[in-house]
Amino acid sequence: MSIACLGWGSLIWKPGDLPVSPPWNEDGPWLRVEFARQSKNSAVSLVLEPGAQPVQTLWALLKVASLQEARDALCQREKATSTKSIGYWSAAGRTQDEVSRLIGSWARHAPA
Repeated sequence: MSIACLGWGSLIWKPGDLPVSPPWNEDGPWLRVEFARQSKNSAVSLVLEPGAQPVQTLWALLKVASLQEARDALCQREKATSTKSIGYWSAAGRTQDEVSRLIGSWARHAPA
């Protein structure tokens, strides 16, 4: 099983300890990303925002053995208090919101 991380903003140029397997590929799904959240250090952060214009995201494979390990690593990198704030898409999932549909469509056609 391959696990990819979608990214934008500082995650790309400052991944920290996230176990990314470079390079970041520039042909990720087009998602609605906007500066819309103030982080703990008062910086304004890029987040998924329903009203934003779509932008092309980047993606990279992660060197992890499971989805849970990937979510834990991203949670740690983002200094989040819980993996509940770390979204994911799985081919086995049934979620049908706009973001899931876009990611699912991209994932089915993404290079392996």
